[in-house]
Amino acid sequence: MFKKIMTQVAESGGSEAIDTILGPGTHFKGVLTFEGSVRIDGKFDGEIAAGSLLVVGEGSIVKANVRVNRAVIAGQIQGDIEATESLEVQPTGRIFGDIQTPELQLARGVTLEGRVIINKRADGTMAVSIGNEKSESARDGGAVRIAHKV
Repeated sequence: MFKKIMTQVAESGGSEAIDTILGPGTHFKGVLTFEGSVRIDGKFDGEIAAGSLLVVGEGSIVKANVRVNRAVIAGQIQGDIEATESLEVQPTGRIFGDIQTPELQLARGVTLEGRVIINKRADGTMAVSIGNEKSESARDGGAVRIAHKV
C-alpha cells in the first residue's frame, strides 16, 4: 500500500516524501498542524494548518478548513482551502468550499462547489490549468482566461 501511495504522489508531480500518513481506517478529530508533508487516506474532522504538502487520498473525507503551502486532492474536502503555493485536484477530487491559491490545476471529472480566488505569486504571476487547457498570466496583472469546452 505504501508503494501505491508514493506512486500517486509521484504521478501528481510531487518529489517530496510523505512524512506522516493517516491510513484508511483512521478517523481523526481536532486540529492538525505539521511541518513537512501529510497524507490523509481516512476521515478527518477539524482544522488543518501549516505544513509543506497535504495529500488527500482517493476515498478519504476531510471536513475542515485547510491552510497549507501545497495540496493534492484526490478525495473529498468539505471546507475552505488556502494553498499558498499550489492546489492540484485530481479526477476523483471533490471540493465543497472556497479555494484560494496562486496556482490551480483541475483535472477532468473534478467536482468543485464554491468560489475560486487566484492570488498572485510573489513575482506577480499566477497559473490555472483545467483539463488540458492552461493559462499563465504575465506580470503586468493581465487576467487569466480559460476557454474550456463542456
